[in-house]
Amino acid sequence: ESVEFFERGPPNSPLRPKALLKLADALYNQGNTQKAQEYYYKVVREYPNTEEARYATLSLIGMGGKEIGDERMEKLLEDYLKRYPDSPQALDLKYQLAQVYIRNGKEQRAKEILLDLINTPLQYRAILSLAQLEEDPTKRVVFLYKVYKEGDEEERKIARDKLIEFYANIGDRRSLAELLAEGEDRDKVKAISVYLSMGDIPPAQSLANELIKKGYRDREFEEYLLELYKATKSELYLDYLKSSKDEELKAQALYLSAQEKLNKGQKREALEDLVSITLNAKNSSL
Repeated sequence: ESVEFFERGPPNSPLRPKALLKLADALYNQGNTQKAQEYYYKVVREYPNTEEARYATLSLIGMGGKEIGDERMEKLLEDYLKRYPDSPQALDLKYQLAQVYIRNGKEQRAKEILLDLINTPLQYRAILSLAQLEEDPTKRVVFLYKVYKEGDEEERKIARDKLIEFYANIGDRRSLAELLAEGEDRDKVKAISVYLSMGDIPPAQSLANELIKKGYRDREFEEYLLELYKATKSELYLDYLKSSKDEELKAQALYLSAQEKLNKGQKREALEDLVSITLNAKNSSL
């Protein structure tokens, strides 16, 4: 009924574009996006030079390519930016248009826009997209490192993840480990794994010691501590593993500690470790 009411309004009424826009908004809020699109487009076509047409265009753009389709989205963005080049939304819409161009296979046009966004607040997002388009691996890494070193937290995380993926794919284990080592604790554990696979013990030790000071625990990390003990004979790792919640790892650490003490002639201390296996790790295989 409300649709019929608005449709019956005089076509030349100065209030008609505003009424149609309100109708489109109401339909959108009711979840009837298809019908809402029809009325937004009606405003754009019939009243192109009005503030209502500008708002309707932004509303259509806001629906996204999934609702509108990338080809229509491309035209909406191009028309809006041509008509309102200095609007507050211009930078964001330029970036959005570049993404649409990429999806539509128009990479050169996308690059032109992305390069135009350098030295704007969106420059690092633009550089990430340029890295995605870059075929030269060396240039791609340069782009990603710039964002990784200079972007905001979210941009840096995206760049870092892409660098990790890149180094993993080309088998550059050292660069991969160095990036992982700069990440969160779980990434540091992965870095230890990579360093151990390379036989590079000092950086693996440094990361392990850092995590031990923080009281970090998980089975994978504690398994690497056993490997580090075997490579370094540092009792620091055995002492930490004696408090493990994993009975198998705890038992192994106690057994190795007992052997170490026997080799030093510390029979009483060695016996204490062996008794501790019986008392505190009775479900282990030892």
